[in-house]
Formats: sequence, structure tokens, C-alpha cells
Amino acid sequence: MYLTKRIEGLTSLQNTLSKKGIPEEVMEESLARNPWFTPYYITHSLSSILPWLAEDVLTAFTHNHKNEIEKREPKKVGIIMAGNLPFVGLHDLIVGILSKNELYLSFSHQDEALMEWVLESWIETDPDIEKLIYRLPTEDSLDFLL
Repeated sequence: MYLTKRIEGLTSLQNTLSKKGIPEEVMEESLARNPWFTPYYITHSLSSILPWLAEDVLTAFTHNHKNEIEKREPKKVGIIMAGNLPFVGLHDLIVGILSKNELYLSFSHQDEALMEWVLESWIETDPDIEKLIYRLPTEDSLDFLL
């Protein structure tokens, strides 16, 4: 049941992102934060990721671990994401949620606008995941760990 609901949410996310595209303000902020990003590069990265979100792909991806995931208790997992490529941390985010974990996320300041946008879009399609995600400060403000 857990995986079925998450896969439905990701499939809805695929439809949403395919239709609406990246908002102009998110694109502009991303370009300002990472001078290596270009509109083509960002758009191409998203279009390369969208096929991962198809129901058949996600079902096949989780098939071998479905029973184990359904039975397990969530674990707390921290993910500090890189920002060298657009959406580079999205795979980690997806796998973290699909494997039924609570995620403590720190987005790179270079990719934060894109990742926040895609995460908010996902939460719109699957509101239950919001209670599984905790945002930590970006890498620029991780001094609290020292």
C-alpha cells in the first residue's frame, strides 16, 4: 500500500511537470545561483528525469523490495545534496521516499531553487510525503554542525 501510493504520487508528479514546465522565476534563480547552468541544460536534465517517474519504471524499480519496504519501520536518513548538475539530488530524494524513510534534506544553494520547486510540486501531488521530509539549512549555513 505504501509503495502504491508513492508511485501514484510520482506518476502524478511526472504528469504535472510535463505539462507545466519550469516556472520562469525558478529558472532565473537557478541561473543566478549556478553560472554553469543554462536554460537548455536545466530543461534537458528535467526531460531526462521524467521517464523515471513512469508507473511501469517505478514498479519495476521497487519490485524486488516491495514486501520488505511495506513491512519496515521508517529510518531517519540525512541527505546533503550536490548542486553541480540540475536536479542532481532528485534520485536520492525519490529513493529515500520510496524506501519508506524520514529524510533530513540539505539542498545545495546552487540547485536549491530547482529542488525546492520539484519537491513542492511532488508534495502537491502526494501531500503525505511532507511529513516524511525535514529541510535543513543549505550547505552555506551548516556551521551549526561544527
